[in-house]
Amino acid sequence: MIEQTSPDRPGPASALRFVTELIAWVATPWALAPHSVALAVASVVVLVGLPTVFATPGDKPRALVAVLGPVTIALVVL
Repeated sequence: MIEQTSPDRPGPASALRFVTELIAWVATPWALAPHSVALAVASVVVLVGLPTVFATPGDKPRALVAVLGPVTIALVVL
């Protein structure tokens, strides 16, 4: 029997992406704070803001600015 999954159900790739983003949201400002608090705050704005604004259609329910998959991957790698 083939198990069908809901398109709204997050899979292992979504979980890996979430964990990667969470680590970046915590580690980057923490690493930058001793050098500059303003830089640490700016890094959070970039790490949270860019993926919120730029998204691949179908990746998120609503994409403010639709971009291709490689752009989304580049944002995650950033």
